Amino acid sequence: MYSTLIDGLCKDRLVAEALDLFSEMIGRGISPDVVTYNSLIHGLSVAGQLKEATQFLNEMLRKNINPTLRTFNIVIDALCKEGRVEEARDAFDMMAKMGYKPDVFTYSALIDGYFLMKDVKKASWLFNNMDKNGVEPSVHTYNIMIDGYCKVKRLDDAMKLFKEMRHRNVVPDTVIYSSLIDGLCKSGRFSSAQNLVDEMHNSGQPVGLITYTILIDALCKSQDLDKAIELFMRIINKGIRPDACTYTVLIDGLCKGGRLKTAKEFFHHILTKGCQLDIRTYYVMLNGFFKEGLLDEAMALLSKMDANGCPPDSITVEKVISTLLEKNEIEKAEKFLREMKAKGSLHE
Repeated sequence: MYSTLIDGLCKDRLVAEALDLFSEMIGRGISPDVVTYNSLIHGLSVAGQLKEATQFLNEMLRKNINPTLRTFNIVIDALCKEGRVEEARDAFDMMAKMGYKPDVFTYSALIDGYFLMKDVKKASWLFNNMDKNGVEPSVHTYNIMIDGYCKVKRLDDAMKLFKEMRHRNVVPDTVIYSSLIDGLCKSGRFSSAQNLVDEMHNSGQPVGLITYTILIDALCKSQDLDKAIELFMRIINKGIRPDACTYTVLIDGLCKGGRLKTAKEFFHHILTKGCQLDIRTYYVMLNGFFKEGLLDEAMALLSKMDANGCPPDSITVEKVISTLLEKNEIEKAEKFLREMKAKGSLHE
């Protein structure tokens, strides 16, 4: 009964209550089993209390309660997510010494940890070691590897793995396609990225807003603004509703490309569509006005930010003041600074 209650509390993230119940259980002379410990270790790990989680693992070992593979997987995954990869590797080695064979979850967690630490060599070695130990990589494992390679601009290695997984009949998901498309776009290989989008369509994979936003961003950065607008309109015609991030990417590209009038049209389009603006959208529009020397329009937009429930943050305030000073608008800068202080937007 105690184990079931503790497990339920941990799943509901009520770890303090679970620990109280565990203490009550011990006080009544009831010995916890591996299920109880697994629940607590998992609950503590999710709550970010890794010190306590590893203490329970050590307690299990002292009491000769053999941890299960799941116990080790929980600890290894949590340690990796916290960047404590060497400790995770120690746990990995410990489980091997105890006769446990790592599964795909174990390998994936540790590989992800190495990529988080930018240790591509160890991540690659571990991935290659999976095959030798008879563990088949999952879609999730391939996603970690491909995304990791893309982030360090090893696109050829990422594409090689992409081909390998299809050869093994592992079907790539939207996350993998998005990682590759993002990596290819950032490396200037837009045609290859577009080929992958076409492949997604042909294989029945849904091309989501994130993928389209990546493509629009790449087109903007390569100054192919007409194609960026065309793609934006195409996704609307497909019934996909752009979010603030998609609008921001396009507006930023248009402002930087000297097409402020079009940027303003898209900005007003957001407002009419009832899309929730964030601080970044306002920031890129302000930059567009400042770039063209339209200070009055910029200041009018700042007033609208407050009215629309999106007051300028410290970065925006700093940008406004520095721009006004650069333009020798000392009085406007001082007035704006006073207003921000009065509203509590700035710390003394």
